[in-house]
Amino acid sequence: MKPFYLIIILISCAYSLTAQKVEFVATASSKKVVMGDYFQVTYSLKNAEGRNFKPPKFTGFDVQGPSTGFKQYNINGKISSEQNFIYNLIPRKVGKFTIPAASIRLNGKNYKTKPIKVEIIKGENRQIDTNSDLILKAEPSVSEAYVGQSIQLDF
Repeated sequence: MKPFYLIIILISCAYSLTAQKVEFVATASSKKVVMGDYFQVTYSLKNAEGRNFKPPKFTGFDVQGPSTGFKQYNINGKISSEQNFIYNLIPRKVGKFTIPAASIRLNGKNYKTKPIKVEIIKGENRQIDTNSDLILKAEPSVSEAYVGQSIQLDF
């Protein structure tokens, strides 16, 4: 009788692994970037593992990367995964840019991200009085976070 229950448990676990929806999304760490600063573009493949990632041409930017990462989650018995391809981009000029879609092929199906729009603005050349207080504005990468989640702060 015990092998029967074990088989049922294994089949239900395998079903929960395959039932996850595959997503391929692109995000930018900032939509407005000061000239001379860099920002990150992350391509995330969720609930699948891909090997034939095709990044877009980053016209108008100096590119550092990619760096890659893989995360696997088990939340209340629900297993999900995320594979990331991360690029640091340094703008070459001021203006509005659209970063084209990236693509990846999985199991005979093509997945594409949506293009990303960013605005590069000219920085201000101001003299800072070293005797005055300094105020920093930090923007978190997410609006809600759970305990133990890493978040990124943009200054």
